[in-house]
Amino acid sequence: MKKNSNYPEGFVDEEMRRSLLGIFAKLRRPVTLAAFLEENGPLSKEIRQLFFDLEGLSGKISLRLLNKDEEPALEKQAFVSYYPCIALFNHTGEFTGIKFRGMPGGHQFNSLIIALYNTAGPGQPLDEPLLHRIRKIAGPVNIEIAVTLSCAFCPDVVMACQRIALENPSITAEMIDIHHFPDIKNKYRVMSVPCLILNGSRTLFGSRSMEEIVELLEQV
Repeated sequence: MKKNSNYPEGFVDEEMRRSLLGIFAKLRRPVTLAAFLEENGPLSKEIRQLFFDLEGLSGKISLRLLNKDEEPALEKQAFVSYYPCIALFNHTGEFTGIKFRGMPGGHQFNSLIIALYNTAGPGQPLDEPLLHRIRKIAGPVNIEIAVTLSCAFCPDVVMACQRIALENPSITAEMIDIHHFPDIKNKYRVMSVPCLILNGSRTLFGSRSMEEIVELLEQV
């Protein structure tokens, strides 16, 4: 991937770059971050710039920029139905259940970095009893987390849901920026964020801890 002069202003400044180099130096396994893009969409342009900024920060992170329908098998594997979308794949090429619908900017940039850290290792530690409960959830459960990029409470919910998805292959967790996907906002009558949408049928508003989210999923 070569730097494109059409994107002169990066999202990652020098201070952030140094911080990311420190985090990514701890990664243990290769991961792939794939972006499925609309050819001319403004959000797709931002995601391209983000990937250009992340390039070269770690040999463990493979970055793929793909146009819509360019690799349908990969899209099918990650259940991609909206564009642009970013999906995370582990070291064996399997979809992790972690997706971002839209650009993970603003407060959600931390969610993206933590998703990479948790997938590639060493990852954030989990209490063993809680981990056991997560792995016992039967599923399938599709968690959509409606957010805005300015919401300071949303990243904790996104990171918790995506951590759960990483530990249970029957669970997927997708961040959705409702500013750019108003159809989701209208369909589920999202009046505040964060908002959890479980299997497209149950809507829950407000911030929740990982333990509270696990309890909800056990009831699905």
